[in-house]
Amino acid sequence: MVKTITLTHEQATTLVCYLLMTTNYRKGEREAWERLATEKKEDGTPRFPNAPSNAKFWADTEKEIETIRKIIDAAPLLDNEEAVT
Repeated sequence: MVKTITLTHEQATTLVCYLLMTTNYRKGEREAWERLATEKKEDGTPRFPNAPSNAKFWADTEKEIETIRKIIDAAPLLDNEEAVT
């Protein structure tokens, strides 16, 4: 399924800027969850059982956001008459 979204050039630029400015936050979350995933209790069981899936979520999210950013960057600029409203 595909969903088409129309943004003004300014909106697209703002979105890409936000995505780039928050890159380190997402990276930090992924790294933190990856570290937590290695922690064990004294009995050898995981201290944070959901940490591996949380780390995967952040890794997948990083990849998806980079894909979205590339799509936005590659989108053609349309004249107002060409834009779909």
